[in-house]
Amino acid sequence: MSPGTGHLRDAVQQAQKSGDAIPPTALIDTLASIENPIAALLRPDQANTLFEAFNRDFGFVSSSRNRANSIQPPDLSKWASLLRWLILELKEWCRADDPVDRKLVAIFVVTQASDFEDELWSLLPPETGDNPELIQRLKGLLASFSAAIGTRGGADAPIWEREAADRFAAADAAGDWVTIRQGLRLFEHQLLPSALIVQAVRCLHWCGMHHLVEAVANLHQTVVTMHIVGVLPVKQRLRLASASDNPYVQFSCVCHILSSIHGVRKQLLPDEQTLLTTLLLKVAVDEPRWNAWMQAFNSHPVQGAALQSALGQALADAPDSAVNAYVNAISLGAQAANVANPDPGRQLIAECLRAFGARAAPSRRALLWGRAHERWLTWAFDKANANGHLSGIHWSILDYAVVAFAAECMNEPERVQMMDKIRDELRVLDDRWHNSIAEIVTEWNRLLSQFQPYARASRTAASNEDWFTQIETYLPFDPSNSQYLTLKYRAV
Repeated sequence: MSPGTGHLRDAVQQAQKSGDAIPPTALIDTLASIENPIAALLRPDQANTLFEAFNRDFGFVSSSRNRANSIQPPDLSKWASLLRWLILELKEWCRADDPVDRKLVAIFVVTQASDFEDELWSLLPPETGDNPELIQRLKGLLASFSAAIGTRGGADAPIWEREAADRFAAADAAGDWVTIRQGLRLFEHQLLPSALIVQAVRCLHWCGMHHLVEAVANLHQTVVTMHIVGVLPVKQRLRLASASDNPYVQFSCVCHILSSIHGVRKQLLPDEQTLLTTLLLKVAVDEPRWNAWMQAFNSHPVQGAALQSALGQALADAPDSAVNAYVNAISLGAQAANVANPDPGRQLIAECLRAFGARAAPSRRALLWGRAHERWLTWAFDKANANGHLSGIHWSILDYAVVAFAAECMNEPERVQMMDKIRDELRVLDDRWHNSIAEIVTEWNRLLSQFQPYARASRTAASNEDWFTQIETYLPFDPSNSQYLTLKYRAV
């Protein structure tokens, strides 16, 4: 807790005692000449003017955020008087007395200036939020917000940026989640919310989550929902997503959790994991949307690192179609078996599937392992790509699931049979015509790479080790007795 937060607590406590209520006079005077106060608070330049006016009377509030600054008793008393004014206005605000929202904007300038580390609303007396007119006005404001992805240079922006903005707008209107996700990575620097949105969201959430759910129910712009959900901490954000039936809200909540620009923790807390699992299960029953989510969030697991444990738990209970979509969405690539520089995506898939395996019934595990094994066999380390070359043993991102299939869905004689089949293919490899030495080396290493999960499964069946490894590879022969093969194919 920063010193500023402690000052805020002291000021709120004093404000709840009897005393004078001091309004922000300079701010109110400035607002008197503004035709549209709501629009002013949404525009950075005009909003700065309002905060400058507030600081003329209460500049010590902002300066007290600085760890090096302490607040003097007279200033603390003045701040308490301001908060006493705020509490009264929140209780008594009505549309008839404030038709242009000048008083409402003054309230939110005060709350934004005083809201250290998102603490203010939780410190106010609970009865302060019992104002139906205020709640309805805030719900109307949030429901009416609109925004669009823009370009830095406006009409002078590069063609690629204008085209990307146009593609994003079209995808947003169509609910094309994959394209929206790609566009957000280009434009997420624009997703910092205004003071008005921040305070309206925090106030409604404080009054009751159901009010916020109702306010966002019909929003169909990702930029707007990203602004709104980004105001909330992770746990509250996930609760909103689970309580809402709005796909834009749900999508934006996950995007924010995975976003790097907002400094969100890469690892979720256990209760946050549970909430995310609940949200994923809610989406999983909508097959087209789940398919799009898997492509948007998990085709490259490193872009969805925080998702993995919750995703694994959700897959344990989701419909069968969700398992197929999960496996099909993962982008496959051959990765050199490099112990010193292991692939993070492979590790993340293992994290997801460990969580899945710990929760799923045997029949559900067999479904996922089997589907992953089928896709892995068909892919065969990019065999269809004539221009692909393998210079050594490679791993795949699906290795955990493939080893799991060999361990749980095959018995030892079946595993030995698969390994012997690969040995047989290696033995006759020299008997077939190849167009180049690179081609035969690639085929040799492809077979060795396919050998790995079956050998690993045999090893774990005997030792009860974890299925996943980033430190071992296996050869189907003893290299000390096969020097010719070792030299020819550089096997180690």
